[in-house]
Amino acid sequence: MIAVLFSGGIDSMLLAHKAHSDKQLGALIFVDYGQPALEQERAAATAWARDHDQPLHVIRIDIAGTQERMHTGTGTDGLRELPGRNLIMLSQAANIAIQRGCDRLQYGANAADRDYADCTPAFVHAFNECIKTSGQYLHIEAPLVRMSKRQIIESAMRCGMNIRRAWSCYQSDNGEACGACHSCVERAQSLDGGGS
Repeated sequence: MIAVLFSGGIDSMLLAHKAHSDKQLGALIFVDYGQPALEQERAAATAWARDHDQPLHVIRIDIAGTQERMHTGTGTDGLRELPGRNLIMLSQAANIAIQRGCDRLQYGANAADRDYADCTPAFVHAFNECIKTSGQYLHIEAPLVRMSKRQIIESAMRCGMNIRRAWSCYQSDNGEACGACHSCVERAQSLDGGGS
């Protein structure tokens, strides 16, 4: 069975959609770490979970630097790197996945995330080696790691997924996507056919 680290964004929603369609979805795990788009991400994740009759496990963790590195203002372009974020979230999610009897844990790292060290094939490999040494059986997977955002969106559309219900913006503008941050621009370019 598959556990999905589920942010409510297009990438993790596609993973959840595929696992659910294959009747392999064992757990949906949402992490509240004080991110600026917490309310919107959680609403998107909760709505998908409800529509697919799946429980959503919400965990609250503190990650040092969240305020300084993530809360940079609405419409701020550029990457928002929070060192160790995926390492911390995956560690917490691994605990839940194992308790739920899942043997796979997936997260939505993709080719556009290559500037983030914890979204690379090397990181996935290293994390799996670490889990092996703990004596637990769980395989961490990033099925989209070599796919561009455009390819992911095209795959989601072919699956019949409603990508309009996914949340991608770093920090909302009065509850709406800002349209100017790195994530919003990437999504818009991919939808317009300009993504890599």
